[in-house]
Amino acid sequence: MAYFARKAHSCSHRGVRQSGDSSSVVHCLLVDKILGNRDSDIVGEVEESVCENCCHWFEPSLDHWNPVVSSLILNRIDRVDDAANAASLREEATASIPIMDADPGDFLPQEVAPPDITSPDQIEAVLPLPYAPRNRSDVSPLSWMVGITTAPRRRPTIRYCIDSLRRSGWPRAFVFADGCEPHDGRDIPEGKEITWISRSTNVGGWSNFVLAAQELVHRNPDADGYLMLQDDALLARYSGLRSYVDRVMHTIGAGSIASLYCCDIDLKPSCGWDRSTLAMQRGAQGFAFGGEAMRRFVADPITRPWEGPWHNNGARPLEQRGIDGNIGRWAYQRGVPLWLPTPSLIWHLGETSTLWPGASMIGIRRAGDFLERHFPTA
Repeated sequence: MAYFARKAHSCSHRGVRQSGDSSSVVHCLLVDKILGNRDSDIVGEVEESVCENCCHWFEPSLDHWNPVVSSLILNRIDRVDDAANAASLREEATASIPIMDADPGDFLPQEVAPPDITSPDQIEAVLPLPYAPRNRSDVSPLSWMVGITTAPRRRPTIRYCIDSLRRSGWPRAFVFADGCEPHDGRDIPEGKEITWISRSTNVGGWSNFVLAAQELVHRNPDADGYLMLQDDALLARYSGLRSYVDRVMHTIGAGSIASLYCCDIDLKPSCGWDRSTLAMQRGAQGFAFGGEAMRRFVADPITRPWEGPWHNNGARPLEQRGIDGNIGRWAYQRGVPLWLPTPSLIWHLGETSTLWPGASMIGIRRAGDFLERHFPTA
């Protein structure tokens, strides 16, 4: 399952046995497996509150523990007989517990789409525009080109991304697959509106982003906007979202960029849009480029690895990580306005990163507030 809300009673790692006084004891089968316990003593015994807290984090597995599972392992490490194995488990568990952002929050989106919000006015009431358009009658629908970058992932999330894209008003998209085939372990929604562009040998995250942007511009150089998504981006699933984003882009202008994702660290105390004043950006899950901003981007030396010290001072091969940092620095240095929303219009689904295998769903990889939280679910 992708990164959606989980329920303790239906967790696949949940085990229940009867104790001597006929009461039920809940234990974590995953912790038992990690610690190598096969006897009748339930080492992974846990309280219900612990299970509920675990469900606020990403779903753990044998090779990727969330902070709750890591804490349980540390609390039971003295029961491991093999000293070398115990030391290794202690090191891995400690590394999986964040020093900051230890509270995952109390909201996770449901896998089933929420009741629809059709009016952009309702969304604007929650997330006001940066400033009012000069004339609302001039806020006409924009023409968009949409690109989704994807790469092999342990738990593919792209079908959720495409589904949310359709629900939010963008039925057509180009998927740029780096090192994977269209149905390489992926459950892709059917439909002729999705065009899959695949390369069997990968070029890397940054290069895939740049090549995707260039192809979108070549296909339609006169588009009003270019929406660039990563395959683990879940857009707020409301049909009024596209019209709302149109309003945002009319307001900030064709030479600007709106990040539709805002991480936990960058959230503001009150809802609204804020222009970034930093030479950085945290999170590349979704960028809405105005047409002018995108054309400036694809024509800039940052997209040409043989020019300028953008990547490791010109070192080869290029650093393929840090798409968000590259976009943030480019926008700052070129004077391109970059705007961030509170709450985020995108929820980051990926439990782990394709470029940072050890990364977890904390800090910059988590949207601390999400638009779907602000509307009734029933």
